Amino acid sequence: MSRFADWLFWSEGSTRTVALIRVVIVALLWDRFAADMLLYRADDAAELGIAVSFFFFTTLLMVGLWTRFAAVATAATMLTLFVFLGHVRDVEPYRHHHVYLLVASTVLLALTRCGHSLSLDRMWWLYRAEGRGAAAPLERGPLFGQRLLAMQVSAVYLWATWDKLTPAFLSGERLQHVMIDRYATSDPVTLPGFALLCTAGAISTVVIEGGLGVGLWIPRLQRYLIPLGAVFHAMLFVLLPVGPFTINMIVLYLAFVDPAVVHRITTRLFAAEPAGVAARG
Repeated sequence: MSRFADWLFWSEGSTRTVALIRVVIVALLWDRFAADMLLYRADDAAELGIAVSFFFFTTLLMVGLWTRFAAVATAATMLTLFVFLGHVRDVEPYRHHHVYLLVASTVLLALTRCGHSLSLDRMWWLYRAEGRGAAAPLERGPLFGQRLLAMQVSAVYLWATWDKLTPAFLSGERLQHVMIDRYATSDPVTLPGFALLCTAGAISTVVIEGGLGVGLWIPRLQRYLIPLGAVFHAMLFVLLPVGPFTINMIVLYLAFVDPAVVHRITTRLFAAEPAGVAARG
């Protein structure tokens, strides 16, 4: 328990990972809610307040200005939307489980130092350090929030696996119903092997989701499971109306990866062109 507490509460690492997650999560929030939050669509002062808060704080969070404040304020706004509009006012789309994951991601992001990298805040800190002749501030912070984001991904997969361990799903019947509802008409499906294909798809889904829920924690398996999970969610994205859920899950895979690895890769990607390369080109 002591080692687990050290790993969860006291370990530190690069903040590049949570900064990347920050940018993508805000983009997903805009994709999912921006059209609904347009000011003319507010029916009363409460909805107008939520809309104004949504656009103001998510913009600050995207560019990384006053990031810790913006992250907390964005999380509070999304919780208000999820609880007040989704549950109190019973607006079903706002309490969907895909929305829950997006809100949970935003809340857990507020527990990170996601403004220490790729942000206007960092640009300001670097400017001040340069002016004083001091060393540049480190892109480093506690990994507590990042660990919780990874746990949220595992919870999604493991509970989804548990929910599918029923004869109705494992037999392929639920998947048949979904595919017929989306792609077929009232006529019987005549595709040869359709039932067998749905059974294979159902069993494969359970195996993949259960494997991802556990296997993503094993570093040597990540090089195989992360591409597998990305392909799996990409298939769901083109087959079914899952919205931002696909990208939400894929970007949270970063929470499992060693922050030092993410920092090293992003440094190579973002580094300026080596001296002399442009001239030789």
